[in-house]
Amino acid sequence: MDYGPRTTDHGLLRLKFGVRSDFKYLPFLTRLFGSLRFPNAFALTQILVEAFDNAVVHGNNRNKAKWITIDVLSSKSRTKLRVADDGPGIRKKYFSRRPKLRQAGGRGLTLIQAYANRVSSRKDKGRHYLSITLRNKVLGPWSVVRGPKNE
Repeated sequence: MDYGPRTTDHGLLRLKFGVRSDFKYLPFLTRLFGSLRFPNAFALTQILVEAFDNAVVHGNNRNKAKWITIDVLSSKSRTKLRVADDGPGIRKKYFSRRPKLRQAGGRGLTLIQAYANRVSSRKDKGRHYLSITLRNKVLGPWSVVRGPKNE
């Protein structure tokens, strides 16, 4: 596999790599994403943390022998992140579920959806792909911190 950021013939920045399904790689990933000059680096890093956590815990059942593939493609107008694992995928009901404020887990997908413009999930040849698209604009905390619609 070819590691490291590359600029494509179309002026897009591409970064694609695989890591073991182990939380010890998370600090490295957050430093890596913070050091690259992606638009919306903060939002992208937050999405990566949540997507990586979900891939380790739910996708690969904390099996450190399994791999997670991370693929980022960035242009002037948008950034796409795809995280692949060996799990069963995300059931459609979780895309519309609101987490309870006091529950211990279940906020990852909700946080990803708060930052992203588009989130999709699919299975292909035994791999699960979570695809996330962000428009490249600066986001303030006011655009993410929202209560449920009825509050």
